[in-house]
Amino acid sequence: MKISLLTDGITPFVVGGMQRHSCNMARSLADLGVEIDLYHVLPEGVGAEEVAATFSPSQWEEITSFDFSWPPRGRLPGHYVRESYQLSNEFLQQYESRPRPDVIYAKGLMAHAFLKAKQQKGIEFPPIITNAHGYEMYQRPADMIESLKRFVLRPGIRYVSQNSDFVASYGGGITDILMDQLHISRDRILEVPGAIDQSWLPTGRSPKPDGAIRYGFLGRYERRKGVKELAAAFSGLSGDNQLHMIGPIPDEKRSQFPASTVFRGLVKERDEICELLDMIDILVVPSWSEGMPNVIMEAMARHTAIIGTDVGAVRCLVGPDTGWLIPPGDSKALLDALRESSSISIEKLHKLQDRANQLIAQNFTWPTVAVQLHDALNSIVTGQPQAVGS
Repeated sequence: MKISLLTDGITPFVVGGMQRHSCNMARSLADLGVEIDLYHVLPEGVGAEEVAATFSPSQWEEITSFDFSWPPRGRLPGHYVRESYQLSNEFLQQYESRPRPDVIYAKGLMAHAFLKAKQQKGIEFPPIITNAHGYEMYQRPADMIESLKRFVLRPGIRYVSQNSDFVASYGGGITDILMDQLHISRDRILEVPGAIDQSWLPTGRSPKPDGAIRYGFLGRYERRKGVKELAAAFSGLSGDNQLHMIGPIPDEKRSQFPASTVFRGLVKERDEICELLDMIDILVVPSWSEGMPNVIMEAMARHTAIIGTDVGAVRCLVGPDTGWLIPPGDSKALLDALRESSSISIEKLHKLQDRANQLIAQNFTWPTVAVQLHDALNSIVTGQPQAVGS
């Protein structure tokens, strides 16, 4: 099987959940013998040798890499969408010189030019799959500014989703958005979850420190991440529990948090992140919108229970067996979950933590998910697409 993978970047050269998924997807499918034409953006100064070093020699044998520069950045509202359309056009020009693949798998808005060419010029393409990840522009915004940002993205995402042959979903609330808001029929949705690298799984159970519950937050200070709600809720939590904030929290925002809060700052190295996750009992992810957060899967892999909001595909990971699933933007529900979790027995907490680890180990690592993705793609190639959740 041969696919064309269209993405606006891969890690470590372009940072983001979509870009990390693109890189891991390419690696994992290449391990399964899938031939890949990889269309992606590289920052200035990064060469082909550095891209090749991102993959193993056997993976690189299956990959043909086409590197592009991101179009000149504009300042007017909607510039990201216009630049994405331009990049998609450049992908199409390169694609036309290549042997036809079996499937085109496009991230975000990258299928736009292909779908326009199909509609307006009658150009025939193999099946086109769009994966816009969390579809966060169709989730509840935290404020008016977030609402305006998402409003600009909706028309383009609606177009590529409704006109692609198939749409990829991580499951849970993302599938609900595709069916209820974008009116995508069930037989056009390929439901394959996200995944993490197996290296996040410890070789044994890392002992958590004794004493008061240690809560953690890992991420940037963004309105949609629910940091404001976390600060308010934790301030209402009695006892000597600790909150560890891992990420670049601005100095002027730190006064929102209780004095006992520990600010760890930006942490990039995986080993250091693992050490911090091993020390945390419960990770709190109070986001207003998400896709299928890597941070939740990574924390669960390290025997960490979760308090998370029911957004995106989070419900596929978080529930009574692994933590507390609460509505987004509900400060009372967040405080209630913090209070309940702070008073549970050590035995029950350990069960939640161990079940979290087991869920990831059994279902959400790339060797497992890559096979599901390969089978889903192969079903399209053979003309027997799988239904949602099959």
